Amino acid sequence: MNSNIQPQKEPSPNRKNYTTVIMSGIIRIMLCLAVVVCFLLGIYLTMGIKWVGACLLVSVLAVSIRILYRTEKTYKKTKKQYLTKIENREKLSFDEFAQKYYHDYESSIICTILEKIQGYVSIPMDRLDPTDRLGQDLTIGLLDGGEQNLLLDEIAHTCDVKFDLDSFEECPPPPHERIGQLGYFIECVYREIVKQKKETVK
Repeated sequence: MNSNIQPQKEPSPNRKNYTTVIMSGIIRIMLCLAVVVCFLLGIYLTMGIKWVGACLLVSVLAVSIRILYRTEKTYKKTKKQYLTKIENREKLSFDEFAQKYYHDYESSIICTILEKIQGYVSIPMDRLDPTDRLGQDLTIGLLDGGEQNLLLDEIAHTCDVKFDLDSFEECPPPPHERIGQLGYFIECVYREIVKQKKETVK
């Protein structure tokens, strides 16, 4: 028997869970589609094509209402959790936040970034912390990933710079949980703004 054969590594539990969730979601979608097709086929065979159109319209309206309801519910739940999380924090203006956490940075740029973020949230921004998450805490991009891109476009326009996909590091230095946090977002945006302004001066 060959003693050099290495045992196969088991996939990590997180990867297993992720794959299970994806497969479960796909199966549910396929089952729902099968039910809808069977339902519409039954309507067509018994009542005709006009009733199929009417049923489709009602279904679309019902799904839209449900999506809107769940979206609003998700935002309200996130807002409530965040307000509970920050209730014991000290209140800080944007200038005070910049001085406390980014005293080596240009305060005006930090304040500009925060002002643009404020336009995307309905949550009070007077008790921010760099560890707050853009999505799960401030709800920016919570259900729409494109929202953060719009935010970046606004910041770029205001600061007269241009961001692209290569403007930011793919992954911060450890600890990697900083990805998605307000502090990491501010640092990346700030560095790129300062870098481009220095290049313009040259």
